[in-house]
Amino acid sequence: MTSLWCLTILLLMSCRTGTADDQVTGTQKYSEAFSNLLYVLNGKFSDLRLVEAYKNIDDPDVDVPIAEVLMAMPVEIPALAPAVTYFMEEYFERTLLRRLISVLWENSNGEMFMQPYNITSPSNNMSRSFTQDQIKLLTWNDLKTRQECKAKFERKGLHTFTSFLPDCDDKENGVVPKYVMTWSCNSLLFIANNPNQDEYSAAPIVNIRESSRFPFPPYLKEVEDKVSCE
Repeated sequence: MTSLWCLTILLLMSCRTGTADDQVTGTQKYSEAFSNLLYVLNGKFSDLRLVEAYKNIDDPDVDVPIAEVLMAMPVEIPALAPAVTYFMEEYFERTLLRRLISVLWENSNGEMFMQPYNITSPSNNMSRSFTQDQIKLLTWNDLKTRQECKAKFERKGLHTFTSFLPDCDDKENGVVPKYVMTWSCNSLLFIANNPNQDEYSAAPIVNIRESSRFPFPPYLKEVEDKVSCE
């Protein structure tokens, strides 16, 4: 009976800490590629400077960029440990569009993934800020996702990664649109792709990393120490 009880506990722990069957967990060192990915994702990216520059262009045939801000901040969530977690917020025309917890991992084959989770508890009120204290108290029971929301990263250069990130909030008629994204040291380029909606533009949006990167939490200290875009 004791061995069966232990096996049950181990299975429950595996289900809660894993976002995919091939996720690598534990206290292993991160690969050079995965460390670089975590480094370039960290930051606040926006096209606000580009939007400002377009204000002086008076031409109806010119597609003026729309203010877009994406924040990706590495965080430590004890209940989700040892998962690598990022707190993400996306602003569209200065309005908070979505707020997520993203779990990132690398499997034994060196493939890199990200699973975004919607925050279900406490209430994810978009009109209010979400504090570091609230983030630290989150558990797996406070988060919700679908397997189809998972994104895979492909490395294209030392500090360049591409991904097809599903936009799970906009599922329509069974179709989940995707953002084609290219991350690098100080920029983020993405294209919204949804053939079922005309308002999804095929024009690329270029965001620049604003200010310094966020501090890495203690469990990601090796990323901060070993990776640099200099």
